[in-house]
Amino acid sequence: AQESWVQTGRRGDLAVDSNGNMIVADFNNNRVLTYAPDGTHVRTRFSEYVPAPFTDPNVDPDMLLSGVFQYDVNYDAGPNYGEWQLTHNWRPTDGEFFDIGGFNLRRRLSNGQDYIYSLDTAGGVVVYALEPSGMRRSAIIGADTEGLWNWTDTDGDGLVQESETLDFAGPESSSSFSTLAPGTWVDHEGNFWIADWDYWTDEGQTVKVPLLGFDNQGNPLYDWSNRETVVPEDVAYEFDANNLRVSPATGEVYVLGTTVRNRDFGGLFWMGGTAVDHRAPDGSRIGLMHISEVVVAMATDNSGDYFYTGHSGSFNGRGQHWIRMYT
Repeated sequence: AQESWVQTGRRGDLAVDSNGNMIVADFNNNRVLTYAPDGTHVRTRFSEYVPAPFTDPNVDPDMLLSGVFQYDVNYDAGPNYGEWQLTHNWRPTDGEFFDIGGFNLRRRLSNGQDYIYSLDTAGGVVVYALEPSGMRRSAIIGADTEGLWNWTDTDGDGLVQESETLDFAGPESSSSFSTLAPGTWVDHEGNFWIADWDYWTDEGQTVKVPLLGFDNQGNPLYDWSNRETVVPEDVAYEFDANNLRVSPATGEVYVLGTTVRNRDFGGLFWMGGTAVDHRAPDGSRIGLMHISEVVVAMATDNSGDYFYTGHSGSFNGRGQHWIRMYT
């Protein structure tokens, strides 16, 4: 074979099928190589482990975003027909000072432009515009231990530059929030949501920072001072939110978390919960559903008729994972 199968210092594995084809697991390069019996290379499959793959039929039903890697379905005739294939690596290379994170959303906004919202970066959320020449930082929704920050393109060149410091939007000592859960979300209109505004308390608010529009360079505009409280503090149930989704079809809000009733059930995962709070777009409660098993992830579909909960058996010793669909 012409390729190095397994690089020094990392383990690999080998299997041979009934036709004598050799399948080599190259852990160091996150790939599986297939060779014919005579050693001819037949196929390479890559896999980058990112725990939050993202698809959006509103953008492209044949596109999958996994971290900074974009995969598209291959419709070319041949042995790889119908498979996901790596087509883009959206990692910026322009000496950026905000690193793109692992959990990213791709949104096509009202101006027809596609953007990637990186939700788990240090300093809040960074927005990247996808252009033919590559990916360009176009907005920052900043937050750190000192408070909140707004970014403006002071020189009007359309680029987020380190010299353009963020404007301090005010000390908000109780407004720290986790983007890792994600306790944040970006709906299909480009509005930025936070499921648990008061992160250090048990009863947070769900707030929305609306998209105000775009500047002349196509940068989306946000301002913390325009945030709206959609779901107020839940005094009765002491709802502690960890995860949030907004239905693209109805605008209804689904918040995953815990209540005082099931706060300590089953050893909760840091991004999970045991109750789903279903809200109308105006924030009024449609229903509060207590779930007897730990939920580690949540999703909505494009029709608005269903929502989904993802479960992990690691909390009950079963070692299994499953998804439930609810009407």
